[in-house]
Amino acid sequence: MGGEPRRLLGLFGQISGAFVGLFSGTGGGLFAGGGDGDWFKCVKDFFKKLFGKGDPPPGITVTGVTIYPSSTTIKVGDKAQLTATVQPTGASQSVTWSSSDTSVASVSNGTVTAKGAGTATITVKTVEGKKTATCTVTVSFNLHKELKNMKDGNTVVNYQTQGLAVGGTYCYSFEVNYPFDTDHNLYRIHKTSKNIEKMTRSGTINLYHANDVALAAFKVNNVDKLFMYVVTFNTYEIIKLEYDGSGNYSRVATYTYAPVKDKNGIPVPDTNGDGHINGISLIGNKSNSVEFLLQARETFYTVEIPFTHPNNSSISPRYAFTITRPDSGRQNFHYDKSKDKIYVIWPGANANMVNAYSGIAAAIAKNDKDRKASPTKSPVVAPWPINSTNFFEVEGGGFYGSTYWFSTFEGFTTTSGGKNGGLYTDSRIN
Repeated sequence: MGGEPRRLLGLFGQISGAFVGLFSGTGGGLFAGGGDGDWFKCVKDFFKKLFGKGDPPPGITVTGVTIYPSSTTIKVGDKAQLTATVQPTGASQSVTWSSSDTSVASVSNGTVTAKGAGTATITVKTVEGKKTATCTVTVSFNLHKELKNMKDGNTVVNYQTQGLAVGGTYCYSFEVNYPFDTDHNLYRIHKTSKNIEKMTRSGTINLYHANDVALAAFKVNNVDKLFMYVVTFNTYEIIKLEYDGSGNYSRVATYTYAPVKDKNGIPVPDTNGDGHINGISLIGNKSNSVEFLLQARETFYTVEIPFTHPNNSSISPRYAFTITRPDSGRQNFHYDKSKDKIYVIWPGANANMVNAYSGIAAAIAKNDKDRKASPTKSPVVAPWPINSTNFFEVEGGGFYGSTYWFSTFEGFTTTSGGKNGGLYTDSRIN
């Protein structure tokens, strides 16, 4: 037998002997009862016989890592899967993941979840060697339909998106001319086909700021009717519009109210419009009236308006409860009776947000002065700075079924007003 085969047989014998020493209970093996020191010695003896030294063989050195894809764009609420590959082949594939902005996108084991509009950098790092690679994730809202505001003939003044009502088939969006609030347009957007249609008004209707709107359906003289109740905000009025279902609407009543009162019955000073109602949402129909929940910043009121309430009459909102507001801004809200929550839009210094507050039915039913709905915060809706170069303000929002819809007023500058708006959906709000 030649020298090389003899050497291989000898090595095989040494390896066999090492395994015998480990597992046969002899020579300080695993079952020899010699303790941890003997076990470690056996391991070292095994590698010494196998490799000529007493330490395990070195691992394959990690030289780099790649990530696929290196950039991606997804919508709020959606997920994307990233894949990391460590080089060279055979090296440890153990990695960690991180996000530069978890309010935009979070990551777990390579699965990215879109949280809010913006851009985030997802970084993968190898456990061995600390090599890194990145993916740029751009998150956008789920735009259902762009709302292009129409100029009124003035080269400076534009129309800006305002109140939004969400129905089963259509969303209804108001726009008013900025900054005069002397004219408006009303659009309906088909939720399935996305077709947008400018509705036709009958007669002169001044809705001023048209800050918020609520839909209500009930019978009048045994005929089914659909009405819109519009909060004008800059006046102490709620205007009732009748909608014929075919794109035509007319004013049928104007309800006036005195400056709202706080929980102690004291009129709220009309500072920056604090005494005005800025939001309205339907609670439900009663036998002869429709009941609404009204908002004046952080304070909420209820009011019942008879089905056949006479035109140009007064109403008296009743104090209901107060919530803690996160910012000084105010917009409007939506009450979802099935969830017993209100969803309040707050335009802040750096971002818009929607907060959910629960326990509303109980808060409405109580009469004590200290009642308060318990707040439960929802995710931020619009983490985009509010400034003259990148203006994005959420104007109205509401549920129909399980989907939250909201409208925006975008592209604002002090010299040109609003340029564009959008109708969006957001799966995070629930």
